[in-house]
Amino acid sequence: MTLPAGWERLPGDAFLLAFSAFLGSLIGWQREAQARPAGLRTHILVAVASCLVSLVRFPGGDQARIAAQVVAGVGFLGAGVILRRGPSVRGLTTAASIWAVAGVGIAVGAGGVHAALAGIATLIVLFTLEAGKRVEHWIRRVNPEATLLLSVPQSPGATARAMSALTGAGATILSLELESASVPSSADNVVRRGMVVVIRLDGNVTKEALVEAVSTAHPDIGVIWL
Repeated sequence: MTLPAGWERLPGDAFLLAFSAFLGSLIGWQREAQARPAGLRTHILVAVASCLVSLVRFPGGDQARIAAQVVAGVGFLGAGVILRRGPSVRGLTTAASIWAVAGVGIAVGAGGVHAALAGIATLIVLFTLEAGKRVEHWIRRVNPEATLLLSVPQSPGATARAMSALTGAGATILSLELESASVPSSADNVVRRGMVVVIRLDGNVTKEALVEAVSTAHPDIGVIWL
């Protein structure tokens, strides 16, 4: 009995689909262990779907263009796991891992040496997620974060002066959130706005030195550590 055209590829293609699911599960397992919004199932589904699209040979289709459309579509999926709260952004690493899994699936679907490269890429992604996290924790221990409340006059350029004072005193600004309400100060009757700032102190800069530098440069800016 003669099989229809293309059916001879079924065992090999099925193996490639299973291989893409396995590679996607490795990255998804790591994200799941970190309690990220996109975990095991999401990464497996993205890997398998990307591999399937790469395997399918559409009549007159341009495989390179089809793969590019997959990457673009996965970009929208990754955007769904990015959370923005004020100036802080979370989920970028998970969004990048989803995008990477799509690339892995496409490479597996291409077969041959590309499937082997997909396996190597998966190992690199896992190493980056695990080792990178430890390096980031070490950086935070060496340069600890701190949160302060700035009382800034509501006048043109006041926010820029406050940020310039902090960076000039040796602080790296990680996030900034403005309070919604502005109130007059009981001391000088100047309308002020609160600014919650998360910073990282660089080098040997101390909190006391930072407050002194800001107060000296801009006496109208109040600083309170939270």
